[in-house]
Amino acid sequence: MSEPRNDVGLRLAPPRGKVWASIVAVLCVLYLLNLTGGWIEIPDALPVVGNLDEVVVTVLLLKCLARLGWIRSPKPK
Repeated sequence: MSEPRNDVGLRLAPPRGKVWASIVAVLCVLYLLNLTGGWIEIPDALPVVGNLDEVVVTVLLLKCLARLGWIRSPKPK
């Protein structure tokens, strides 16, 4: 039995996975919109380390959007 796929051939996530991906995506967007919220106390004035939390949250957001089917993730070679 093959996995369910959508019209462009991407594997469909189970509904539970989509719910969690949606919740995490919303939290990522809120975090990125409120950069000075102070949830994680890493000062942005520190070189490299200061912006590392935004990079991690952006990667997590892109993975969630790929799971939801809003963007295509690149296929590994």
